[in-house]
Amino acid sequence: MLTFIVRRLLLAVPVLLGVVFVVMLTVDLLPGDAVTLMLGEHATKDAVAKLRDHLGLDKPFVVRYLEYVSRVARGDLGRSIQQNRPVSQELADAWPATLQLTVAALVLAAVAGIVAGVASAVWPNSFFDALARLGSLFGLSMPIFWTGLVLIVVFSLWLNWLPVGGSGSLSHLVLPAVTLAMPSVAMVSRMTRSASMMAAAARSRACSISKRADFPLRCAALAALGFSTSRR
Repeated sequence: MLTFIVRRLLLAVPVLLGVVFVVMLTVDLLPGDAVTLMLGEHATKDAVAKLRDHLGLDKPFVVRYLEYVSRVARGDLGRSIQQNRPVSQELADAWPATLQLTVAALVLAAVAGIVAGVASAVWPNSFFDALARLGSLFGLSMPIFWTGLVLIVVFSLWLNWLPVGGSGSLSHLVLPAVTLAMPSVAMVSRMTRSASMMAAAARSRACSISKRADFPLRCAALAALGFSTSRR
């Protein structure tokens, strides 16, 4: 397991280097100039030249790429053009809310997905099973930004139950967490349903051919669960 993790981490290094290269090359090829964006359209040529020299934008692309990679390796992520602050400070201000939202979405996806999947496997072809499958199809098909807009319109504008945005309370976390968790809930639910039904069917067949008399209650319970799932 440790070898697998180390191998994955090592393989992530060239992937990150390639992503940085592609992003920098794309930004370099796009029309427009970051210096003009920072100073404005009415900036003088001397001011533009000085800022380009300060930022190193007058150097060749390969040199800028290597310098940026070396700075990132030392922990220097550069400065934000819009906020004129170090990127590390921007990330430090944003990561607590991001971590809170990520954990909430993961917990919601795991709990709701497992419960829905197990319930669908226990009562296959029932109304709940059909509703869960329909919800899974909806969650996997709809883009997250569209789902978020629909939830805002329904629960914030029409019903006025939850705030549209902001942070600081549990009510502000509900809509973003549900929006992010919906695709994961759909996937976890479908996987849990399939795995539960396959496991129940296999255990039911194993008990049906077993001749041991010391597990009658266990085999009866597994057979009942296998019979309920075989009605799929």
